[in-house]
Amino acid sequence: METEALGRLLYQALRETLSPRENALLALLLIGYGPNGAGALLELTKQQAFRTQQAIQRKAVVLLGLDGERPPPSARQRAARTAAAARPARRDPFVMPITVQALLAWLMEPWSS
Repeated sequence: METEALGRLLYQALRETLSPRENALLALLLIGYGPNGAGALLELTKQQAFRTQQAIQRKAVVLLGLDGERPPPSARQRAARTAAAARPARRDPFVMPITVQALLAWLMEPWSS
């Protein structure tokens, strides 16, 4: 019971900082789906699901104040970031499937109060 309450509080605080895609993936992860299963329900590739999960984790670390001291990025990491920044964004807007919307609405109903 205590773990569930703590999870709900953390989710409520984190949910405000998440994009719709991140919010949907986190909700599915919290109810027991694995990253690949949740990604498949949201019509994401495995790579998209993994990157979305990483973004959620980064935001949770910042929210909890656990980011602390990080080692400086390696030359390879700096090169990858530079290359990624140079590429044009090719993102389609996220549209949550209707079945997932209904599932999340039903599951989150007790949490809304």
